[in-house]
Amino acid sequence: MTTSRFFLSILLFLAVTHQAWSQTYETEEYSYEELLDKIKTKQKKYIKKTAATPWDQIYIYPSFAVIQAYTKIADGLSPSFYHSGLQISLGMDLFSEHWYSETAFRNFGASKVESKELFLKELDFKIGHKNTITGALEYRIALGVSTRTIRLSDEIAGIHQESKNPAFISSFGLLSSLPNSPLLLGLEFNYRSLLVANDFDKGSMGLNFIFMGYF
Repeated sequence: MTTSRFFLSILLFLAVTHQAWSQTYETEEYSYEELLDKIKTKQKKYIKKTAATPWDQIYIYPSFAVIQAYTKIADGLSPSFYHSGLQISLGMDLFSEHWYSETAFRNFGASKVESKELFLKELDFKIGHKNTITGALEYRIALGVSTRTIRLSDEIAGIHQESKNPAFISSFGLLSSLPNSPLLLGLEFNYRSLLVANDFDKGSMGLNFIFMGYF
């Protein structure tokens, strides 16, 4: 009698446990079309989570350039100056692989012609367009503004003039990427025309030898 009750208790326990497990882990049956719809829905959710954002298209690229420039001085004050300088710049793509902005600081230090000395610094801001010509070669064309701090002095003639004027910039450049490297090398021609009339500074033009990195 006791053995029968023991086996009966075990059977009752197994039945209750099976019923509870069945209610907890209910299975659903789907047709082939329903399964395909569910897979597509999950794929769309995954693509939506991993889709590229505009910020993924932004690259920052510092660059360094050696400058050869020609600065025109008003007739009667001084001959025009051919001088060398250095440029440090920082560029950024504008949510596109074709549009960019760039800020640059240019320092020419002091240049001398006979007894005359010219001191020039510039701070530039440009917005430009770039595109690939061939696999490794690209062009860049840009417009912008510059603040020119220029000083002309001649101790013998008693000349001392200084100004800080805005200028309009236009530039065109060709750059080539190095194989398996984030570096680019190139040349850029730029022209600067004063936005405000000046007694002695008549603008300048120059050629930049550029070393650029993409990050």
